[in-house]
Amino acid sequence: MDPDGNSPQDWALLWGNGSLDWRTESGIDDEVLIFGDSRPPRTEIDVLLDELMSGLMASTHPVLGPTVVESKRRLPRVGELLHMKRRQQRRAVRRAPYRDLVLANCLIDECNKFATQRPDEAEECARLAEWIADQPWPDEPEKAAEIRIVSLLSQADVFRLQRDWKKAELRFAAAHALLRGRVAHHTHSTFCLYFSRLRADQGRYQEAELLLMWSIGIFGLLWESDQPDAHDLCRIALLALRQNDLGRAMGIATRLYLGQEHDHLFDSVSTRVDVIRAICMAAIGDADAVRALIAEAQPKWRRAAIDRNAGLPFEWIECRIAAHLGNFDQAIPRLDAMRRWLRGTLKLDEICLVTIDLALAYARKGEAAQYLPELLADLANIQEAAEKPWVLGSLWRFREELDRGTDPVVAAREAIEIVHRREMSLKGLSARRHPTRKKSPSGRTKP
Repeated sequence: MDPDGNSPQDWALLWGNGSLDWRTESGIDDEVLIFGDSRPPRTEIDVLLDELMSGLMASTHPVLGPTVVESKRRLPRVGELLHMKRRQQRRAVRRAPYRDLVLANCLIDECNKFATQRPDEAEECARLAEWIADQPWPDEPEKAAEIRIVSLLSQADVFRLQRDWKKAELRFAAAHALLRGRVAHHTHSTFCLYFSRLRADQGRYQEAELLLMWSIGIFGLLWESDQPDAHDLCRIALLALRQNDLGRAMGIATRLYLGQEHDHLFDSVSTRVDVIRAICMAAIGDADAVRALIAEAQPKWRRAAIDRNAGLPFEWIECRIAAHLGNFDQAIPRLDAMRRWLRGTLKLDEICLVTIDLALAYARKGEAAQYLPELLADLANIQEAAEKPWVLGSLWRFREELDRGTDPVVAAREAIEIVHRREMSLKGLSARRHPTRKKSPSGRTKP
């Protein structure tokens, strides 16, 4: 933790939020303010052409081509299964044409595609794949067992993204029971990697790092490699950041940066390496080095981002670094633009996090009393937030802690924790919105 009380832990939590479905009411001005330029909106034809081109390239691959072609033929059956009721699905997967392991693989792929946007459908796809694989397959027992394990892991990951820890733990327990006694396989590595994500989201970072090391070790054993790749090293560096271990995070990022000429995977993680280095430099207060690094790295990540979904986390972290360094005139307008940009989405956690960042910037600038009521009113006006008390409750907790004289950074960290753990009930929210209400002896509420 740095002398100002700021921790890089919350910055690292931005990763893994999933893709965003962009809509905006404020138009092109916000886009230019956030990303530095504007792009014409993608049409349905653009999306279709991208899918056709990627599908064509995959279909002509000498090794993967036949598998891709077979999976495409099963796609209509995925839709047919999803439109059935659960009892019909149970019967359908027991006979042709739905009793098909290729179809089960296809269902898992579809689950991974929209796990963040449509979690209910994603969980249903993974469950259907499990039902298909959980039948006698005398000719392909190993393939069926692998699909069943991966389907359980996919379900667990969907529940993790929804912050439903109990259901996620149950799915991991079921997958672990199937893995016990099996010869080391890449599914063991996948299990450790997915379980590591769950432990990291739960704040159990040492367990998450140990599981990640097990995943790397199993993968290296199977592929006879004694060096973790760049992606694994970036994951370790991010876990180090979450544990406030700046030295180790910076050491890993520097190692990757200096060895980039000999690492063919470095280009795919170069932006993350730059951001990790910038976070570490900002945490120790080296403002000049941070500004120089961001000025060099920002054009690269803006060119590399195919769409705005991929570019937002980097712009967001840059705003947080600017606010940390006291550049409020730069950070506040961009954070406010991001908040308006995200208002039309159903990703309530991103809306809450950027609103808390904006509230923290106002508090550190001494303008919290002026702007917090407006931010609270904006969150209250989101229709979907009515069913999720933690949306409004997180910012109420921030305001409550400020009124008590708590340091703004500590207050923001508590509010962020509510968002990530979804810990706020309707009763708790009501108590914060109406703290002076008491119950009379007759049971009626009075001011």
